[in-house]
Amino acid sequence: MIVGKSFEAVYTKALFDLDGTLVDSGPGITRSCQYALKQFGIEVEDPSTLRFFVGPPLTQAFPEFFGFDEEQTRQAIVYYRQYYRDKGLYESKVYDGIPELLASMRRRGIACYVATSKPEFYAKQVLEYHGILDSFDFVSGAMMNEGRGRKEETINFLLEHENVTNKKECLMIGDTKFDVIGAAACGLDCLGVSFGFGTPEDLLRHGALAVAETPAEILENVPWLVL
Repeated sequence: MIVGKSFEAVYTKALFDLDGTLVDSGPGITRSCQYALKQFGIEVEDPSTLRFFVGPPLTQAFPEFFGFDEEQTRQAIVYYRQYYRDKGLYESKVYDGIPELLASMRRRGIACYVATSKPEFYAKQVLEYHGILDSFDFVSGAMMNEGRGRKEETINFLLEHENVTNKKECLMIGDTKFDVIGAAACGLDCLGVSFGFGTPEDLLRHGALAVAETPAEILENVPWLVL
């Protein structure tokens, strides 16, 4: 565990990011982006060079990284989803230790949720494909029309749906600055993880309390209230 600040709360609820936190979805996402870009005549030989697409919403990523306008971005997302629904969704794997972590948290009475910028429809498919969907009380993601795409929107939707009033009991867990920034916008603490797509330095710089280097550290080094 890489410590940035001390934990000042005891948590009963864990909000997990999906891509880069629960699941290594890099190959499926980058190959979907490679396919989408190819439709615009942009050839990317090595899809792993597109890892920066993991984290931000696609509505933000295509304009930021390739200068797409609104219509080009809309069409790029259509192409992206063509590949993702047929192949990309399955080109992923659960990180070692995650199933054991979730099982331990559930046994201890810790409520587990998912808050992701991925469309909720696909997020549930990924979790079900890997056999961990039942580990979560609720999954909050973006809408297929790109609504609720920012991390703070998916977090707030989850909090409202679950009638969470004490935000001090909630800990967001994610691998990129978007998780940290989104959590802060909603008044939540955030724990970073270093086995995803962000870096410990970036996570701590944006306000993560600490960075876990393995899934086991999430349970062992965080003050959870055991019910």
